[in-house]
Amino acid sequence: MTSPFGDLSSVDAMGNPVEASGRPSGLGYWIGGLLIAGGIAVGIAWGVINGLGFSDAIDDFERVPVGQIGTVDLDEGDYVVYAERGGGEPLSNFINGIRMRPAGEGEGDEVDFEDYTSEFTYDLGGRTGRAQFTFAIEDGGEYRVRVDDGPGTTATTAAFGPSVASDLVTAIVGAFVIAIGGIVLGIILIVVTGIRRRKWRQRSWMDGAGGTAYGNQPGVWNPGAAAAPPGAWGAPAPPGYDAPPPPGGGYPPPPG
Repeated sequence: MTSPFGDLSSVDAMGNPVEASGRPSGLGYWIGGLLIAGGIAVGIAWGVINGLGFSDAIDDFERVPVGQIGTVDLDEGDYVVYAERGGGEPLSNFINGIRMRPAGEGEGDEVDFEDYTSEFTYDLGGRTGRAQFTFAIEDGGEYRVRVDDGPGTTATTAAFGPSVASDLVTAIVGAFVIAIGGIVLGIILIVVTGIRRRKWRQRSWMDGAGGTAYGNQPGVWNPGAAAAPPGAWGAPAPPGYDAPPPPGGGYPPPPG
């Protein structure tokens, strides 16, 4: 059965497969196409999988309605407070103030909040959110939270969870890097394969022509060199042909 990639019998000095005729194989076209298609497919899969992880992380946030006192269960670590509401422009979400302290008897010191120094928003499943505060928990456990609803508050819920900005960046940037990488590598392989095969065709044409098709000497344009006119090369001159006079006009030299 003939291979779709040609009769591959050996490899060249660079390790590239060649056909039995010596022509570089067209296998590079197939591999290049697979790299392009595979890069796009894997990039999309990466974005979908990591995007779902990003969505799940937001769904797992602890939440307390604005204007109420609630309890959240947090492990030790760094957290972000997200101002949320159902729909709308996330950049306009705002919480006027928030207080948090350990729950239970004796209670501890209040947790210190700091403003979120950059801008991060999300819009998922009819829920919009904006990162507004950051805080750290040194001792994991339950914490009582009071979310103020004073003037300027536009959010309806305070969500507590880790920073997910890096998860979103990983999903988007990773997908583009994988897809573009596969496309670039595939195009390079296709172009290189085409160049190698074209050079082989050019060499084969030159070797097959041998330089004799267009003249008596290889590579020299000499048309009609063998077609000499009648009477040339010592043949009798035709009737009525007047030969040119010899040097000096055919007269003897003047006397000295």
